[in-house]
Order: sequence, then structure tokens, then C-alpha cells
Amino acid sequence: MNWPELLMTIVVAGFALYFFWQRSSAMALVAFLLVCLDVVMIERMVHSSYTLSDDGVLEVNKGRFSKRLRIPLEEIIRVEVRKTPFGLTRYMLIEHGRHRLVSIQPERPEEFVREVRKRLNMIGK
Repeated sequence: MNWPELLMTIVVAGFALYFFWQRSSAMALVAFLLVCLDVVMIERMVHSSYTLSDDGVLEVNKGRFSKRLRIPLEEIIRVEVRKTPFGLTRYMLIEHGRHRLVSIQPERPEEFVREVRKRLNMIGK
């Protein structure tokens, strides 16, 4: 969990509280939508996991609300670490298959990239 995500969660919760405070049905609807967004954001922060298995598969799990993705290491074309706009956090962009992209945010992206590249070298790619 990184601090910009946590800060964004707190800001969204603050806006939701503000809109609930307005006592208008339209504002209550906006607040309800913000609370739903906050639940999804918190769920992704808590339950995201990225696993490199021994059988040569990268498993990407971005929480309960999204489908688990299994990427065979042989299909990985490119792996790079990028910065988000404003440079607050870093993420990994993985190109695999036929021009398919997936982004992940491991806690230590450089180490994760190093391990993926090491395993790619082990399988001869």
C-alpha cells in the first residue's frame, strides 16, 4: 500500500462525508457513489497480489471485484517500470500476448522486474 493511494482514499471519503452532510437527495446519491468508489479502492489496495509461480506463470489478482489474470512468462514481451502522472508512484507495465498490456503496482517494482527478467532468462527468452 502506498501513500498516494491512501491519501486518495481519505480524500474521496472526505468528499462523501461532505456530500452526505448537505441533506439533499441529489447530494446523497453523489455521496453514495463516492462511498462505492472508496470501497472498490480500499478493496483493491488490500487484496491485490502478484505472484510468480514455479511453473512459469505470473498471477495478477487485483482484488475480489476483478478477474484473476494468469500470464505465462513465455508470453511476456516487455516489462518496464514507469511513473504515474505527477511522479507520485511507480508501476510496472507488462506487454504480453498480442499487444495486451497490464499494469501492476508491486511494493518494490525494481526487484519484481529483476525477478521477472531472471525467470525469463531461465526459460530462454
